[in-house]
Amino acid sequence: MSHGALIMRFSCLEPHHLLCRYDPACQIPLDRLVEALTGNRTVEVLILVKCSIDTEGCAALAQALHDNDVIKELSLGCNRIEETGCKALADLFIQGNDTLRKLDLGSNYDNDRNNIGDSGCEALAEALKDNTTLTELNFQGNEIGASGCEALAEALKGNTTLTVLNLENNSIGASG
Repeated sequence: MSHGALIMRFSCLEPHHLLCRYDPACQIPLDRLVEALTGNRTVEVLILVKCSIDTEGCAALAQALHDNDVIKELSLGCNRIEETGCKALADLFIQGNDTLRKLDLGSNYDNDRNNIGDSGCEALAEALKDNTTLTELNFQGNEIGASGCEALAEALKGNTTLTVLNLENNSIGASG
């Protein structure tokens, strides 16, 4: 089953880090990356910023990370992840991933941007209620409104590990 191709170039920032950047000259099938992550025992930081990963690709990545006990940081900023992709990531935590410490789903306002909205945020908030490992979460620029923010606030009442939460450039409003 193919999930499309990532257009990127791989590079290594430092040992145990993998950075993938947008590069129109280099197309890599997402399935190959997912397959490599399934057996990964080395890469601790995975940066897939602006790689045109969509919701289906995010779900495939979440499945690959299900049994991964090595990756501590995952950055999926500036992709095309929507509510369903965020729900797949939430399931990753609900199903017991206790390794991931930092999750970046931040966006910016150009062509590639995540848009997880309220329901994606609410799904991840539900997962945060019992999560004891995630310390940083970036939801910047994801069209999150008042109900998503309220779900996060409720989840954080019992969460003692999340210390950094970025909700900048969302649509929360005064009621959130």
